[in-house]
Amino acid sequence: VFFGIVVGSLFSVLKQDIPSSLARTAFLFQNLFLVLLLSTGVTVPQNIRERITYFKHRSAEFYSSRVNYICQILYDLPLSILEAILIAVVSYFWVDLNPKPERFFFYLAVLIAVEFCGLALGRLFCAVSRTQVVAKSVVSVITLLMSTVSGFMPKYQQVPAIFRWASWISPTAYGFEALAINEYVGRELAGITLSTGDNLSTDVGTVPGESWLVTLQLPRAPWSDDLQTIKIVNLFMLFVL
Repeated sequence: VFFGIVVGSLFSVLKQDIPSSLARTAFLFQNLFLVLLLSTGVTVPQNIRERITYFKHRSAEFYSSRVNYICQILYDLPLSILEAILIAVVSYFWVDLNPKPERFFFYLAVLIAVEFCGLALGRLFCAVSRTQVVAKSVVSVITLLMSTVSGFMPKYQQVPAIFRWASWISPTAYGFEALAINEYVGRELAGITLSTGDNLSTDVGTVPGESWLVTLQLPRAPWSDDLQTIKIVNLFMLFVL
């Protein structure tokens, strides 16, 4: 709730125009990064604390590793969904994102999926790290790298070709692309004034949200003309990751 209030208040005066769209896009990216960071940050200390108990139970053959992992997922499920719901509900309409109900619920689904990715990432590095300090350090670096290649800044085509592959294993990249399509497809961005030099300006009028997606260089790989299909596939890939 606290993060939702703080972040929402910072972006609460945005308009439906191109200059505000840059800030609104930053809001989408920031929320994804925040959810991923919080989910990994909570998972690491909890799993490190429970690891000793797990080793004792495993040596006594109380249960298998698979059962332990499934139980961890089920245990974290309610809190993860609640955390995503609170962040989404507190800030979504405050920032004046797309008011259509289906757009809101898709936004919420993406946050929940990124939350699950963060939990899985935290468990992975807890399993391969000897101490909590090492696990938290590695998770923080990996989270930062995944967010850097997500396609916000720098944009996908601006990332050196040798590093672009990382975008396709980044939960933040799939989430950001899905949320951007979800927000801007079908919207009209108004009040645009372009300077033409010599103290002259031209009023462009309204611009479709799809044009803003082109400016963002999204989608990264336009394999379909139907942007709604691309965003659904991105959501599916988040659960796959």
